[in-house]
Order: sequence, then structure tokens, then C-alpha cells
Amino acid sequence: MTMTDAPPMSPTASGSRLVTVDDLRYELQRERAITDAHFMRITSHVESLDQRLTNLSHDVNRRFAEAREYTEQRFTEAREHVDQRFEQIDQRFTEAREHIDQRFASVDTRFEQIDQRFTEAREHVDQRFKQIDQRFTSVDARFDRLEMRFDTLEERLRFNKTLIVASFSAVASVASVVVSLLK
Repeated sequence: MTMTDAPPMSPTASGSRLVTVDDLRYELQRERAITDAHFMRITSHVESLDQRLTNLSHDVNRRFAEAREYTEQRFTEAREHVDQRFEQIDQRFTEAREHIDQRFASVDTRFEQIDQRFTEAREHVDQRFKQIDQRFTSVDARFDRLEMRFDTLEERLRFNKTLIVASFSAVASVASVVVSLLK
């Protein structure tokens, strides 16, 4: 039986549907497939977020290394030309400081964006887990209703068994009376 095939139904005398074990198995398999799909989707989102954060971390580290190399290069050039271009070095230090400040400002902006994305992703994952919890609560409620149905069916079966035994006793008594009258 596939997930899309409905299990066979057992008709009852009154025309209402009788829930069978196959029906329950089918519902349980269907709910399990839905839950598994949700878990796989959440896992995929978490892995994607992890990869994006790793890539961003590598990019930030590379940019810091570039800024460090750039600054070291400028300081080396400044030491070589101290006697010849003292005023020019002051100007370059000022430009370098402004450039570094701009770079750090852009890095701060990037970190704020990363924090915002991470917060959004966490809220999304939390919301998905809430939905999964609600699904599990719903499944638990369904199982409780099924248990009540089984209890009702068991009580009916006991009652029907008692009626059948009583009917057989009544038929035996009538047969005994008829046999006695025929004699």
C-alpha cells in the first residue's frame, strides 16, 4: 500500500464507516511522513544558514587580513620616507586612518546585518518548532480520540456477545418447549 492509497474501509450495518487498524496505520504513516518532511526542511535550513555564516566568517577574516596588510605596507613606506616626506606621511596616515575607519564602519554594518539575519533565522526556526509541537499535540489528541473509540467498540462487542448468548438461550428454551409440546 502506498502513502497515497487509502486503506480499505469496513462498512457497518448502519452505513457509517468503521475505523480499522489499517486506517489507523495509514493515518500514522501519513503523519510520520509529514513530520519527517518538516524535520528534513528544518535541517536543510539550519545547514544552509551554517554554510552562509561560515562563508561570511571567511570573508570577514580575509578582509581583516587585507586591511592589516594594507596598514603594514603604509607604515613600512612611511618609515622609509620619514626624512624626505614628513608632511606627506602625516597626510597619508590621516588618509589611512579615514580609510580604516570606513572599513571598520562597513565591517560593523556587516556584523549588524549578520546579527539581524541570525535573529531572523532563529525566530524562523523557533516558529517552525512551535508548528511541529502543535502537530504533535494534534496527533496526541487524535490518539486519545482513537483510544476512546476502541473503548466504545470493546464495550459494544461485550454487549453484543451477551445478547447473542441470551438469544441462543432463548432459542434453546423455545426449542425445548416446542419439543415438549410435540411429544
